[in-house]
Amino acid sequence: MEKLPLLIALEGPDCSGKTTILKDLKELYPQVNFVDRDIVSHMVYNRKFKRTTFWWIPVDVFESYWLHYHKYNERFINILFTADSKTLAKRAFRKCEPFCENATFEEVQRMLEIDDYNFYQMTEKLYKEWGFNYIVINTDEPREANLERLRKFIDGQLSV
Repeated sequence: MEKLPLLIALEGPDCSGKTTILKDLKELYPQVNFVDRDIVSHMVYNRKFKRTTFWWIPVDVFESYWLHYHKYNERFINILFTADSKTLAKRAFRKCEPFCENATFEEVQRMLEIDDYNFYQMTEKLYKEWGFNYIVINTDEPREANLERLRKFIDGQLSV
């Protein structure tokens, strides 16, 4: 039987380091399809913003389609990025994120803390209910240590 293609989604709240490490991962693993945000982000933000449709499709239909697609058409894995909420807020203000406009540091920090919690809960739920494996990467930790953990994790997934 032919191996299903591997798709690795980088997930996590804004300013958690997903895009920063994506370039390194693409260089290390050109044969792997990486995406910056996927179904976990959709699910977290659909709930946060109380969306009922996505691209004119009911949210529950959209999510169900993607979950089934990922489950039966590819080997789907999440990398969940996180950092301390104070770190996330500092990065957000440094990047002049739109959600920082007219908000205090504490408000942004609390919002990102809630988002971070929701990303973890949703990732864990998809692992338990759908078997989507994941690893948590804390970007408060040194970049090289995180890359080494990711190398070991991805190498293990490629050998399956």
